[in-house]
Amino acid sequence: MKALWIAQVTAKAWLRGTAHQLGISPAGMTRLAAFLMICAIANALLLASMLGFTNGTNDISIATIVVISTSVSLTSSLVAVLFAMLLPPRTSLQLTLKLLPASRKAATLGGYTPVLLMASFVTSIAVLPVLVYVWVVTPLSDALVTSALLGALSIIMMLTFLSLYTIVREAAAQVFGLAPHFANSVSGFISIGVALLNSWVDYSTVLTHKVNLSSEDLSSTVSGAFSVLLLSLRQGRVDSAALFVALAWCLAAGILIAIALGVSSDCMSTAQIHTRRSFHVPQSSLLARSTIEAIQLLRSSQAMVLGVLVLAAAITQCVIFIFSTKSITIYALRVTAEMTLMAPFFIGVYSFGITRPSHWVGDLASGSRQHWIWPKLAGTLIASFTLFLPLATGMALVRLVDVLAVLELLPKAAVFWVSSVLAGTVLPHSTEQPLSSTVTNAAATAFLLIGTVGTAWLVHTLELPDSFAWNAFPVTLGVVAYFLVSRRLSSSETR
Repeated sequence: MKALWIAQVTAKAWLRGTAHQLGISPAGMTRLAAFLMICAIANALLLASMLGFTNGTNDISIATIVVISTSVSLTSSLVAVLFAMLLPPRTSLQLTLKLLPASRKAATLGGYTPVLLMASFVTSIAVLPVLVYVWVVTPLSDALVTSALLGALSIIMMLTFLSLYTIVREAAAQVFGLAPHFANSVSGFISIGVALLNSWVDYSTVLTHKVNLSSEDLSSTVSGAFSVLLLSLRQGRVDSAALFVALAWCLAAGILIAIALGVSSDCMSTAQIHTRRSFHVPQSSLLARSTIEAIQLLRSSQAMVLGVLVLAAAITQCVIFIFSTKSITIYALRVTAEMTLMAPFFIGVYSFGITRPSHWVGDLASGSRQHWIWPKLAGTLIASFTLFLPLATGMALVRLVDVLAVLELLPKAAVFWVSSVLAGTVLPHSTEQPLSSTVTNAAATAFLLIGTVGTAWLVHTLELPDSFAWNAFPVTLGVVAYFLVSRRLSSSETR
């Protein structure tokens, strides 16, 4: 009961904090969530109508069932781990809960409940097209069974990987002595890697057997077991072997949850990582302020987490590329390598929120409240290139990417950079509000899509040449918007 009460209080605090950050009421947050869900349902229905499946009498092959189950499993796992990584190690609410007569397990379980709620909401939106496809294609009874099993699979995977993330994080921090930020990064990387490996086993099975796929070919992974169980239920029977494997996975999830609640500790602090302190600051006023902004950003826990994850992804891609011989694998690695190289330019989403508490120092030194506007923009660019250049150099040395491809990425990277800085200024990141990172990242993604898709539509509609000048168009608009928003914020900030 205490865990449920803590979960209710934490969820209410998250809701009110996010509503305050967006400048709306908690009731407005509820209406916004309902609106997003309605839009997702409408989009799924539109997609189903475009596919033309309307009679509800078709059947779904076992390969399709495996792909659907694996997609739901992978989405649930990744979303849960990502939300857990965004969760700050300690907030004022959590410190208050420590004073209450509740066990550590109840506090941990209650604190993770909002993560599960948000992960469930995002996963539901992501898999809605698949569910609508199932409901439109199959008869009502089959659709009900499929939805129930997919929902159970999603919950099991979220709980399993959230527990795995907690266990690995605590082991990294307590056994190996890693700093909290590095422990979070290592735990997230391992958990995401396990989720991808678990899904790849089923995907590879489908690709290997294709049309000749049968129940016996499926692996003992949780997605494969649920797929076989779902297929047998649709046929009016119960596959005992698949049911046994599914129950075994449920038992394993329960054991992981119990272990995670037992090992979760209070030693995760919010202190910054100690990095090199003897930095040479340029004599120029703008360069000096920009360098200080970059140093503050790079020393933050968010930058450390991003840096470790991106570095681990880059090393993994380079190692696989060196030993890979299949052309399709090499092509996929080069595509994902470009995404990895773009990731450092998203660091700007944290800049304003992290350095905002120290703005008063610049106010006193410069006599102006607008002193931080341009240095912050330049500082995020310096921080982004600090992470980008070693990655690009390493990938170029192993020939995963060539120098020309890296140069061609820079205009796109500029759009990423401006979108992230603008989103981080409009909706600042806060270490006290776990959902702030999610909201800020969503805003950055929206600005990025508006800039890139809008420019592509403009170039296509007006039949303009796809030149660098037109690619720079959203960057210019983003910088102007950032300047206007920053000026307004600087005049309204309280000291």
